[in-house]
Amino acid sequence: MDYENQRAELIKNAEKAVSEHRFEDFERIKADIEELDKAHQQEAVAQANLKALSEAPKPVNSLMGGAGVVNVGGQVSGAGMADDVYASDEYRRAFMNAMVSGKPIKMSNSDAVTTTGDVGAVIPTTIVRRIIDKMEVTGKIWSRITKTNYTGGVAVPISSVKPVATWAAERGTADSQKKTVATITFSAFKLICKVAMSFETTVMTLDMFETRVADNMAEAMVKALEIGAISGTGSGQPKGVLKETAPSGQAITISATNAVTYKDLAKAEAALPQAYENGAVWVMTKNTFINNVIGMLDGDGEPIMRELIGVNGKPAYYILGREVLIVDEGYMPSYADSVSSDTVFAFIFRWADYVGNTNYNVTVREYIDEATDDRIKKAIMLYDGKAVDVSSLVTLTKKKS
Repeated sequence: MDYENQRAELIKNAEKAVSEHRFEDFERIKADIEELDKAHQQEAVAQANLKALSEAPKPVNSLMGGAGVVNVGGQVSGAGMADDVYASDEYRRAFMNAMVSGKPIKMSNSDAVTTTGDVGAVIPTTIVRRIIDKMEVTGKIWSRITKTNYTGGVAVPISSVKPVATWAAERGTADSQKKTVATITFSAFKLICKVAMSFETTVMTLDMFETRVADNMAEAMVKALEIGAISGTGSGQPKGVLKETAPSGQAITISATNAVTYKDLAKAEAALPQAYENGAVWVMTKNTFINNVIGMLDGDGEPIMRELIGVNGKPAYYILGREVLIVDEGYMPSYADSVSSDTVFAFIFRWADYVGNTNYNVTVREYIDEATDDRIKKAIMLYDGKAVDVSSLVTLTKKKS
């Protein structure tokens, strides 16, 4: 029976012994498992050492020899040219066992380049083969907007006038009313993300490098779409919510000499029409929320933040029961006591009322720049976005003066 099956059988017997309260049998089985692991570890290390000793260094064609390398008739030989024993399956298995048992791996072989006498275990090469990127939060807004896929210009009918019913006396009548309908037209703006990799890079790097480049391009596209939905100018790019004019009474301002208070948040909540309650969320940076909202108290001296930890153990942010959508600093500015111009630092909006139309879906193509031999990865899409209804928009603005 091989190691894995033998160990699984022992674990099964140990679980049964515990469930039946046969603790002496459990201790015996536990000792058998530890002995089995020890023997397997010794075997794995021995196999790794045997492989390293049995395989001679492989010569590599080279014009220059590095440290510890001797040129012999155009061939390179010497220490460091052998296969990477630390990337072998045997060593990685032994390394895993060493991490579980806490006992160091004893290596009997060493060469002029790498010695293991001063360390307990050399980390297998394959464990560190990944790229660490700066983390960003994307997709929170993109997942909430209304998405369409119409080719060509798109006109969305909108109306701000509804008919009104009136009471009439016996045999009386009422005036006829006019229903006015306007349209919002969508264009098609080009969004491009292009990455160039030199010929040398493409032949010298691992596959995971190119995979990470593709992931980065996708994140960049989503981030551009979300920033456009908040603060896009509408000229050559989507028009953001903050470039719209909030309805009368829904633009709350904070004077230059005052700080944002609980009363200001209550005003904003009161300004949101009842018809747009469902789905409307606060949007602000984490800096604004943590530094200027969490510590606020209501009129009774109670914190307005009722819950910091959600049912799944993750932070759940709410203001007066309304969800707070936290965005990165690059999406919108944070609150500041003094500003150089009037600045919207928080707003309420129902993202279902923002329409993003993809005229040409994301396509990634690859080509070679013949002049430089660079390989170009290019992602492209045609897109436009606009708020088709701003009735749910409530803004909080810090005034310059």
